[in-house]
Amino acid sequence: MWKVALDVGLSQPHAEAAETEIRTYVPNFPNHRPESGSANLEKIQHSFAESLKDGEADAISDNASDDIRIYRKGQLPAVGKAAGEKMLAEEDAKTTRTPGGAGTSDPLDLAYEYGEFSTEENHAMQHGIYLCIWRLESDGTWKIALDLQKSAPTEKRRVDAE
Repeated sequence: MWKVALDVGLSQPHAEAAETEIRTYVPNFPNHRPESGSANLEKIQHSFAESLKDGEADAISDNASDDIRIYRKGQLPAVGKAAGEKMLAEEDAKTTRTPGGAGTSDPLDLAYEYGEFSTEENHAMQHGIYLCIWRLESDGTWKIALDLQKSAPTEKRRVDAE
């Protein structure tokens, strides 16, 4: 049974044409040892979180599924690894993520993690929330199927004239 764990949206420009192809993912093998998948997932998520601190673009690219979707405020989603690499290369930032919650499907073929992030880009800090969805690929490796970051609104400080 599916349950909603998180509901978040982004402001994006309108697409020129709607996507007409609908794709679904069906794992081609059952996971007979979910505990081993869980241990591998924890290791890869920890390694991924550490590599984000060195550079967001490389960290995501190294862990992305071929059909990853990357969402960032004010941009159309990047669909596919090549499009994601292009999007992220333009804003390669050093990112720290602090998990707020996580879960997995039963059987253990999908996982999610969400929380808060902070990013340093061009000597400016951004803060906000993130969502990362991981998928167990047919070769037994965990890859990112979706990566979303939504920046918090910047505080506008009122400056009184003296």
